[in-house]
Amino acid sequence: MRMPPIGSATARTPKTRPARHSSGPCYRESYDRDKGEPAAWLIGIARRCVDQILSERVPLVEPPDRAAPTDLEEDTATRLELAHAMSALSEQDRELVALRYGADLTARQIAELLETRTNTIEVALHRALERLRRQLDREQPNSPPTTAADGVRV
Repeated sequence: MRMPPIGSATARTPKTRPARHSSGPCYRESYDRDKGEPAAWLIGIARRCVDQILSERVPLVEPPDRAAPTDLEEDTATRLELAHAMSALSEQDRELVALRYGADLTARQIAELLETRTNTIEVALHRALERLRRQLDREQPNSPPTTAADGVRV
């Protein structure tokens, strides 16, 4: 009796027949010795099986793009300065700034929420932002006032 090579599956289980999968093709019968080595044939089968499994997968959603990391120390210092300046404002001013910039509401939406006129909210918000700017200028006396491209003070 001729023994199979040591690395083969039948060498490890000499008297058992390999189980056939009822759902898959019988690959043993499709092997042709003239076309190459059994290892290359098996690798080809494995590669096609993996390709099939991967092609059936549902693609994952791409993670959202994150902003490029900036100077963390500078961002933290800016946030701390802003938090300190905000704490110096009145409760009403803090609420207006939070509704406008934190909740991203328009002056009209804030007016509806607080049951007042839109103009009243716009004026109060303008004054609150001016007080916030002055507070931030006190904390950084050497920095010039920030202005937009059109000359409007930010």
